[in-house]
Amino acid sequence: MSEKTNNPLDEWDLLELEKLVGDFINSSQDLYALLRNPRYAQWSTPDLEDKALDLYTEGRAISESLPFSTLVIYISALGDILLERLKN
Repeated sequence: MSEKTNNPLDEWDLLELEKLVGDFINSSQDLYALLRNPRYAQWSTPDLEDKALDLYTEGRAISESLPFSTLVIYISALGDILLERLKN
């Protein structure tokens, strides 16, 4: 049985994590931009523009105290839900 060690992340590790998170942010911003296009109205809500800041603030408030790993798992679950809704 090997013993796990908690080695500190090096600069490359941090850069890789930042890149992955940045890619996620860019993708979510791209999705939001699509939802603002009338062609994608079936996946949007009529008052999206009015509620976007409130929803963002609510999401931050809910997520702020969660561990990084929990947020990653939630992102995966949310992505699965989005794909399922696209298929319906």
